[in-house]
Amino acid sequence: MKPLQHARITAHRYVGRWQDWIAIHDWIDRSKMVFPSMQHRMFLHSDFGEWLTVRIHGDAIKAADGMVVSTRDLFRDHQVEDLGRIVSLSEWLRESDPEYWKRRRHPPRQLEWIREEPAKGLAARWGGTPDDYLALIEFFDKPREFAPDNPDAANLITHNSFGIFLAEELLGTTITLSDKTSSGNQPQFISTRSAAEDLVYARIGSIPPAGNLAARTKLKLWMCGTEVRASLKARRTNERSAVECA
Repeated sequence: MKPLQHARITAHRYVGRWQDWIAIHDWIDRSKMVFPSMQHRMFLHSDFGEWLTVRIHGDAIKAADGMVVSTRDLFRDHQVEDLGRIVSLSEWLRESDPEYWKRRRHPPRQLEWIREEPAKGLAARWGGTPDDYLALIEFFDKPREFAPDNPDAANLITHNSFGIFLAEELLGTTITLSDKTSSGNQPQFISTRSAAEDLVYARIGSIPPAGNLAARTKLKLWMCGTEVRASLKARRTNERSAVECA
């Protein structure tokens, strides 16, 4: 389902115009830019994707007419409309190739400290204090909280080319260095992308294209939306029943 279709369904369900909702649906589907098949949904169509969507877009989205809808509800609607149900990151990763993702290259020598102690290593390389890098490291480690049964594969959800740009969107394009100021007492900054690239390179030994992970994930029928029709029918029935009981 395309973002415009999602937006029209949202407008019909919650009122407002489709133009009010298309941006959020377009963002949820943006992983298609890295892989043009249904496996692209593994990056954001999950509980991890829900967490990230709320963090970036806030708790609610407001339409032009004042209608406010929970971002979490919009995200879950999108998942049901694409997959027929809420799918966890763990379920996606069960279809990935575990042996492929266990292979790692050795990072360059100058990045070894970042691999062993990420916050201290990044501070030593770029300046500032270790605390300046904790939010960045938390983002890259976050998928493991949603898929503790498969930590190696979970790491690859963020440790790739797409994950670096998601980090920028979540944290901003720069990191403020708390112990560094210019001669005019202005805070100094470094590029979020530079620190993120070093972290990924130190841990993986390269910056993998995100499409490689999707390409090595088995395509299952549920990923293509085979469960959607029944789920939407059940949703419409439940909504009609709620209206009749109100």
